[in-house]
Formats: sequence, structure tokens, C-alpha cells
Amino acid sequence: MTKKYRAVWFSLNECPGVPEGFESNRLYRATARYRRGDYKRRQLLLVDCDPKRPTDTSATDEQKKKAYAQALAVREFLRNLGFPEPVFADSGNGYHLLYLLDEPNDEATETLIRNLLAGLADSPTNTLIVFGASSRCCSRRSWNPPVSVSTNAIC
Repeated sequence: MTKKYRAVWFSLNECPGVPEGFESNRLYRATARYRRGDYKRRQLLLVDCDPKRPTDTSATDEQKKKAYAQALAVREFLRNLGFPEPVFADSGNGYHLLYLLDEPNDEATETLIRNLLAGLADSPTNTLIVFGASSRCCSRRSWNPPVSVSTNAIC
């Protein structure tokens, strides 16, 4: 690879195919993505538990501990609602809960996911954690998985 890339991102939902001009199993600088309507199904739900902090800064140890406690509380809350067990992963500055879904990619599902994430973010116990903007519920949402390296440092 001749260029340095800051991170590798993956789609949370199965892509409908290889875009024109691209080849499988190659890395490309992202210039465009699929449109929302290109995806047929919603397969993964990401709950991103990150501490509130200034832009381009890493979480402190104390912030990380609070993010962990909040992620555990969210997992327990969703477990009690009948959600399956998530993949629970350290995201670097916080924690990811990744849930399997099998839902249509339609407006009703997007609204349901948006409302779920907004409800988690507005919980009275959530004083430290950001669950992300409305883009987190979009079917074309990409994800920087915990097995990859990402940095807030200037490269």
C-alpha cells in the first residue's frame, strides 16, 4: 500500500454488490457509498457508547470506566426487553454493543432504530455517554471495527 490510511471502515449491512469500477478484496479511499435504498435488509445494530469529550481527544481512564458501566447497563436493559446477546467490544474510547437483526430496510425500521438510540441517549442514568447522531441508525452506516486501528492523533 503506497498511501497511509487512518482507519478501515465496514458496512453494518450487506452491500448489494461491488460498485462499478471497483474490485473485490481491494482497499479504496471512500469517495462514495451506497444509497440507503440499495440495502435490502438491516442486519446489525450498533450501540456506540462513547464518553462525552472534546473533539479529537482520547478518553481518559475514568471516562472509559464510566463508558463501560453504561454499556453494561444498556446491555442489561436490552436483554430484559428480549434482545439477543450482543458482541461486546472495546472501541478504543468506549464500547460497542453489536446486535444481530433481521429487519427490512424501510422507513419504519429506521424510525424504530432512531427512537431506540434516542431513548437510550435520553435515559436518566445516561449522564456521560453519547450514543451518536441520527446517522447511527442509517442503513448505510459504516463502522470502524474493534479489530482495526484508529487514532485521534494527527497523522
